[in-house]
Order: sequence, then C-alpha cells, then structure tokens
Amino acid sequence: KSFTTDFKNMENPDFLDLIERSKHAMYNYQGISGYCRRGSNILSNIVLVVIAGAAIAVINPLIILVLVVISYFIYKILDSTMEWTKVNFRDAMSSNFRKNYYFSSTARDFKYAKDIRLFKMQDFIEQTWKDINTVYYAACKKNHRKWVMCEAKMSFLRLFQNLLLYVVLIYMVLNKGMSISDFVLYIGLVASFSTAMTDMFCNMVWMNMNRMELDDFRTFMDWNEDKPDIEKGQGVSKNIGLKQFEFKFENVSFKYPGHEKYVLKNINLTIEAGSKLAVVGINGAGKTTLTKLLMRLYEPTEGRILLNGVDVKKYDRDIYFKIFAPVFQNIEIFAFPVWQNISMKPENETDKNRTMEALERSGLDEKINKYENKIDTMLLRIFDPNGVDLSGGERQRLAMARALYQNREVLVLDEPTAALDALAEDRMYQEFNQMVKGKTAIFISHRLSSTRFCDKIVMFEDGRIIEEGTHEQLINANGKYRNMFQVQAQYYKDKEGEVC
Repeated sequence: KSFTTDFKNMENPDFLDLIERSKHAMYNYQGISGYCRRGSNILSNIVLVVIAGAAIAVINPLIILVLVVISYFIYKILDSTMEWTKVNFRDAMSSNFRKNYYFSSTARDFKYAKDIRLFKMQDFIEQTWKDINTVYYAACKKNHRKWVMCEAKMSFLRLFQNLLLYVVLIYMVLNKGMSISDFVLYIGLVASFSTAMTDMFCNMVWMNMNRMELDDFRTFMDWNEDKPDIEKGQGVSKNIGLKQFEFKFENVSFKYPGHEKYVLKNINLTIEAGSKLAVVGINGAGKTTLTKLLMRLYEPTEGRILLNGVDVKKYDRDIYFKIFAPVFQNIEIFAFPVWQNISMKPENETDKNRTMEALERSGLDEKINKYENKIDTMLLRIFDPNGVDLSGGERQRLAMARALYQNREVLVLDEPTAALDALAEDRMYQEFNQMVKGKTAIFISHRLSSTRFCDKIVMFEDGRIIEEGTHEQLINANGKYRNMFQVQAQYYKDKEGEVC
C-alpha cells in the first residue's frame, strides 16, 4: 500500500500516523493474530462456563445469575478502560511514536553520522528526543492511573463476588444440610465458573481492542485514493502511442493538501515537442512543484495539463509515468549492485551492455571500472561490508546514467548538478545538451548561466511565471532575469575572465 499510494499521501501527517496505528494489527498477539487467539480462548471459556454453570444451577440458579451480572460489570469496566487507552493513548500518541522512531533511526543512520559529529548535534538531538519522550511519559502516567483505577474496581467486584458466594455456600452447609465434600466441590465449581466467565469477558475486551486495531488496518488499506473518473474518460487510455510530446499548462494552480496558500498560481506554459526548456528562479519559487505536476506525482488544484492537446488525466497514470526519465536534486542510491541502480530492474530484465553505455555517456564509467567487480560492485555497506559509496557529483552522474538507460521520451532534470561548482555545472549541462538530442527536456536550475543552451527559459517567482524567452531575449529585457544573471556572473567566469 505504501509503495502504490498517491505520492502526496507520503507527506501527509494524517496518513503517516495511520500507517503507525495500522502496524499494531500486524504484531504478534495483536490485531489479526490476537483476534484468532482470543477467539479460540473464548470457545474454551464457553465450554467451561456451560459445564460448571450446569452443575452450580443444580443447587441454586440464582448463584449463576449473580456471577454473570458481576462478571458483566467487570467486563464493562475493563472494556471502557481498554477503549479509552486505544483512543486517548495509542491513537493520540501515534504521532509521538512516529517522531520517536524518526530520532531513533536518525541516531543510527550513516547518512546523518557526519553532520551529527561535526556539528556536535548529539546534545540537541538528545534534548529534542527527551522532549518528545516527556510528552509520552506524561501520557503513560495518565494511562497507568486509568488502569490502576480499573484494576481497583475489578478487584473490589471480584472480592464482593467471592464473599457473596462463600456466604451462600456456608449458609447452605449450616441450614440446608450441604455436606462438607459438596461444599468443597462447589467452591471449586464456583471458582472455575467465575474464572472462566471473567476470562471470557476479558478475552472479549481484547477482541474488541483487536477489532479496533483491524479497523485501523482496514482504514489504512481503504484510504481514499484519487481514482480516475471513468465516466469523464480519465485513466482509460493504456497506450499513449505518440512520437512527439508537447505539453501545455492551461491556467494551472496548485496548493498542497491541507494548505491554503497556492504554490503555483495560474500557470500558462507550452513545452514544445523536442525542445529544451529551462525553469529558473530562487528556491521556493515553485520550480520543482511544476515538474511534479508535469509527471503527475500531483494533480492540479485548478486548470489542466495537456499532452498533444489531450488532458493527461485521460491516460493511465502508470503508463504515463513511462514517458519520463527524471533526475532529481536529492539522488537516492540503493543497496544494490551498480547495474541495478541504473536499470532499476531485476537481473533477468537488465541489459548490462546498455548499462555500461549509459555509464560511459554519463562519464561515470572510469570510476566504476576501477572497482574489482566493476558494474557488479555493491553500493553502500548495508548488506556488503565491501560496498562502496559515491560522492555527490558521482551520485548525480549515476542518476543521469539511470535516466539515459531508460531511454524515455521526456527528461526532467531537477537541479541534478547541485553538488557541483558553477563551472563544473556549466560543463555538465553542455554534456546534457548532447545527451538529450531529439528528446523533450526540462532543466531546473537556480544558476542561470548553465541553461543558456535551452530553446526557452521561464523564470518563476512566488509561484508565477514572471519572464519567458530565450537567454538573449531575457538579458535584453533588462528584468529580474538579467539582474540575477549579473549577480551570479562572477561564478561563471573562466580563467580568462569571460562568462562561460
């Protein structure tokens, strides 16, 4: 479910909290497992209650009634406490559990180890972690007090029940001629009946808890996804079947779920087939959100996106995904061999010759060929103690090789050279220019000089397009693009002082 849910859900706190709660349904003795175990226990309890109850009813049926009534009150006390715990402790603390897990995993995650040590973040993390646990500790105390009161009430009822039964049986010995042997027998029967009845109700309470855990699990599995409206022709096309890909944004606006502020507002933009578009602007201007909408990781809040004049919602989303080869700013590598990090497929579906070609085109082949196992080298040391890691620039070249291997029609490069200096970035963008010939390509960068080779440049500010044109046109327009370019120009100069 987590692999296939809408991308937007993976950054929705409510959805993440529901994941945390639904895990309980999969633990041993809880959820599904607990429901089955408690159910079988109840069957055993019922058998014992029936046998012992029939024997006790011979001397006085009222004893059975008293036992059932008192056991029922014990059940209600336990059930209300258990339900309070589920709602006011477990569910209420699900966000706290998630935060606690974050710090627990961060403290032992290799990716964060350098920063933690170099910036002496141990005390800060520990204090923040303690603050989270302080909230948890206060909730635990409140929950504990609730259970102390629950146990006290149940113990009082059990004591009252036992005293009452002893009084009745002693009365029957003294006044009804019950023998001592029968007295001992019925004491045992009453104890067995009482225990079985209490256990049965306790198991019912736990089954109710397990039911609520299963409800969380079902709610998670049934989380409402954005399903295409078939009646409107959405998601019906399983074959795009195009050779040219022109995209058009028509009055597209977008705001993240749960937020009031628009990240993009009234975007009108055409990306011609086979062209190279540069999207520039300061951080937070909406550049990355534009590409997420283009690739349908998100759907527009308002407006629509067209592919060759057809609303992209017409296409099946998984089929639509296959026309894009993205290279994101945050490049993730997996604890797999190099070739699998490029093909993203199992070995029987991977063309290793094509993998090497992609490595050569990305400029990473020389580095990889230095390793003894070459493209079979395992990345990271999670599974292989001899695994290797890559630098920021090498990761970006690996991501580019990944995109080239896919050989898809549209490349989206979201600041893929952020780890490089300005001159190295400019050279790599020139290499990209050669790599993407004949394809539609979208380049995102906050460094303006690196995208001069593009057919069109659009500049974003506060979620809007404020300038659009070629590099020369925007320089001549003497607007914000020109001002930003001049500020950055000092970083683009080569050894002779000329702007690259």
